[in-house]
Amino acid sequence: MDNSFILLDMLRLFFQRSSPENKADSCDWGKAHGLPATLYLPGTRTWVGILLLSALWQLNANLIHLMGSDTTESVHQARVGLRRFRSTYRLFKLIAKLKPLPLNDDLSALFFFLCELRDIDVARLEVLPRLRRSHTSMPKDLLVSLNVCIDELGVVAKQYRYAIRCILNDTSFSESMWQLTLWLVSIFNSRGAVNGSLKGIIDFSIWAEHRVNVMHQKFLSLQSKGHTGHQNHRTRICAKRLRYAIEDLECFLHPRTKQWWTKASESQSRLGLEHDIVMTVLLVEKFGHSNLATFIRRNHQNLN
Repeated sequence: MDNSFILLDMLRLFFQRSSPENKADSCDWGKAHGLPATLYLPGTRTWVGILLLSALWQLNANLIHLMGSDTTESVHQARVGLRRFRSTYRLFKLIAKLKPLPLNDDLSALFFFLCELRDIDVARLEVLPRLRRSHTSMPKDLLVSLNVCIDELGVVAKQYRYAIRCILNDTSFSESMWQLTLWLVSIFNSRGAVNGSLKGIIDFSIWAEHRVNVMHQKFLSLQSKGHTGHQNHRTRICAKRLRYAIEDLECFLHPRTKQWWTKASESQSRLGLEHDIVMTVLLVEKFGHSNLATFIRRNHQNLN
């Protein structure tokens, strides 16, 4: 069977679990177990479940699209979906006593190829064309090198897309995704581990405020420690996790955290552009265009 049908079945299963006929049962169950009103949203059994469901939905929908499309945005959104799924799991795994994620080599390989392909697409479709536009007087030999490099990256991008489709159409991958789906469904079905642990929280917003504040302090600390390549990478990852956490916990947080979200988003965007340039330089060097790589390093300010 085409794995796209399996992924569609997963989406259909999620949709059924949030259908109107399930809303009353969800709310009644939440009230019976003494949970704060915000923890039994209509159509879900737990706040944690709906956040994980949303991320997995984003991943599955874009994987389906990737089976028959070369759209770069689908690569990016699938990668974001999986990353947000893992980030949300990391945020709630202790307080909600979540079981270990059933991630295996198939999903790890997929994430690796998505990340590699995204870096290649950004280099050949964004950074290098931007370099060409902003330096119209570029020496002819470097311009030739740049155009050749874009073509070479395009060939490799096709190879990565083929590898991704091979993974998506493999029966072992469909089994991996199904196990991940069953893991998520078990959260909705559970009336013990996940919901019971949240029931014991006197005020969930206190935990949320504390958790986000700790992440914010770490973000500020990293920002103050210099701007080396490694340090910028750590700061960018921290900003991303802080932004995700604020989005996941938004309705429990003080309005001031919106300012933290803005700062984290701005930092992530700025450092993300720098990361794109760094990865482009590495790719250009990998394909033997050392002179072009040197030119990019010397003129990278014009690319931000």
